[in-house]
Amino acid sequence: MGEIYKVSGPVVVARDVEGAKMYDLVKVGKEELMGEIIKMEGKYSTIQVYEDTSGLMPGEPVKNTHEPLSVELGPGLLTSIYDGIQRPLEQIAKKSKSAFIARGIAVSALDRKRKWDFVPKVKEGAKVKRGDIIGTVKETSVIEHRVMAPVSGRVAKIRKGKYTVEEMVAKISDGKKTHEICMLQRWSVRKPREYNEKMDPNIPLITGQRIVDMFFPIAKGGTACVPGPFGSGKCVCGDTPVMLADGSLKTMREIYEWACRNGFVENGINEEFISLNKPIGLYSLENGKLKKSISTSFYKGMSDSLIEIKTRSGRSVKVTPVHRLFSVGTDGKMAETKAGCLKKGESLVAIRKIGVENDDAGIDAYRMEEARVIDEEIRGELAQL
Repeated sequence: MGEIYKVSGPVVVARDVEGAKMYDLVKVGKEELMGEIIKMEGKYSTIQVYEDTSGLMPGEPVKNTHEPLSVELGPGLLTSIYDGIQRPLEQIAKKSKSAFIARGIAVSALDRKRKWDFVPKVKEGAKVKRGDIIGTVKETSVIEHRVMAPVSGRVAKIRKGKYTVEEMVAKISDGKKTHEICMLQRWSVRKPREYNEKMDPNIPLITGQRIVDMFFPIAKGGTACVPGPFGSGKCVCGDTPVMLADGSLKTMREIYEWACRNGFVENGINEEFISLNKPIGLYSLENGKLKKSISTSFYKGMSDSLIEIKTRSGRSVKVTPVHRLFSVGTDGKMAETKAGCLKKGESLVAIRKIGVENDDAGIDAYRMEEARVIDEEIRGELAQL
């Protein structure tokens, strides 16, 4: 199992990923976010993560599935709504009970419980080749799903009836092994489907919606792209203050403007990636301690909503619902919590700026009414005061 080396927006660099190969599907971080290896250099693997990377930190595990990024093919595709990596949006919304796509949720692309009426098109004993139609399913009132043989051989068994996509509908023997065939097949997204002949679509698909059929007609077997809002991001809003390594406070907007003047800007869809000419010093959490760090890049994205959090001391911050903040539990330990999951009364960890007149000035423990100490040695010293 490998680990995260660095994170830059949706791109993660991991090291020592076991058995890593180009385009392997990997699970990134403790929430096992879906990602794909797109570049390899020595022990380092560059991963394109297909989920929000907010809160990912160096040191978190990276697990290799040793399989390519694949999709599920079978009855039920035409009645479902998916995102770009075939996550069923309606099922995810029901499972997460939220209007936002929660990270790390694993939901099957095809319904495993629904039964389909399978009608055989070949008889037992018939010879079939890879890609031959062995049966059909009435997927919609106008479209028939055709179940094709994934291997060549002789049909040893085939049965008619109602089955789920995972239940066996036929058996094909290739002389060495008998393969159980179901209506579900997995296919690598980077491998083109095989075909004997490619025919141009010439039959219109009538949807019944006049505005669609008139202005955006589509043929049966054709392809359509329906665009929608991007809505990404980790990000905080532009007026959020950030403490730099030199002790100065700058807003995210000021840092962004500085980055634009001192870096190379790459524009994406509703987002920007900036590679800095000179790294900027920050503070980061490493092994439970705040340490100075540097950032070599800057990312600006967009979100469809923000959450404003106000503290009793008068502080406030606006972040996206999935942005993680450090909260303090009843046991005195820090934990990462999504902003959308915070509750009124919970305690948050934040850097506190205390004004002093000179470098040798001390801190009066008696005047820090809201101070909390976790370190046992410091507790003992305070108890003696």
